[in-house]
Amino acid sequence: MAGVAQLQRQLVEYRHSLFDEGILGDYFKQLEQLQDESGPDFVIQVATSFNNDSENHLHKLTEALEQESVDFEKVVYHVLKLKGSSSWYLLGLSIFYHISCVVIMKFIFDRYLKLISALQISLLN
Repeated sequence: MAGVAQLQRQLVEYRHSLFDEGILGDYFKQLEQLQDESGPDFVIQVATSFNNDSENHLHKLTEALEQESVDFEKVVYHVLKLKGSSSWYLLGLSIFYHISCVVIMKFIFDRYLKLISALQISLLN
């Protein structure tokens, strides 16, 4: 019995840490309030749906950025789809939007370094 109580305490502490780190927000609390006896797995279903959708959009975003000629309209489309999903707002998981921005910034920086390198090589020749 003590083991169950310890696991429950760890779960509560972990949940608090997710809020403290900004991974979960007020929308998640609202989502929890929507769960009732008729749908005891509601939060899990929404989180699973969000996870699948966001994984798909991040994959497509990465694919779009890896093309030789990047179609930035596709990039923006996938970022907006990721940001605009209804589960996004319900979960309050703004971290995924920030991750997609970091991916794009890394891509732009890498392309910039390649361009600078190519210009330096062409100037030396």
